[in-house]
Amino acid sequence: MRFRGDTFLVERTGEVIARIVPVVPPKPVSLSDVLAAWQAAGDDDLAFADDLDRVAAEDRAPENPWAS
Repeated sequence: MRFRGDTFLVERTGEVIARIVPVVPPKPVSLSDVLAAWQAAGDDDLAFADDLDRVAAEDRAPENPWAS
């Protein structure tokens, strides 16, 4: 089934609640395309980098409600 491209519908009480479809592999990208995109991105956004650092520092795993 993996390579046939089958699609499946998941139903609950006769109503479709999910559709399972094959994943389309990404188109290969050349190194020159990656370099061109990187150069087109412009200068670093240092404020955004600071925001990411702040979010990472405050990130905590959720508490386990099942832990005793």
